[in-house]
Amino acid sequence: MEILSSYDKNVTAGDVLLCITEAYFCDVTDEASADLKRQTSERHENHKQLLEDLNTILEQVSLIWQRIGKAYAHSFKNMQIPTTDYHSSLSLRQMISYQPPTLLP
Repeated sequence: MEILSSYDKNVTAGDVLLCITEAYFCDVTDEASADLKRQTSERHENHKQLLEDLNTILEQVSLIWQRIGKAYAHSFKNMQIPTTDYHSSLSLRQMISYQPPTLLP
């Protein structure tokens, strides 16, 4: 009888230890699961913020390219005026410098 009683105490102590270990692992698993959910949520928010930032950058780059295009068109237009003036001045100079052929031998 004493042997059975000692056996029962050992089994009961083992069951208690098993229950404590199980509860510990459940807590650790729940904590890990909560951490994973939090990290997933943070990653989602970071990804969303990154996409918003990239869209903002894309809009700004687009505006810069538009400004560059306008400035280039304006510069090109301004370059054409001196070129036209140069050609008309050259023609005028040639007309002024024209010397009729002399009639003397």
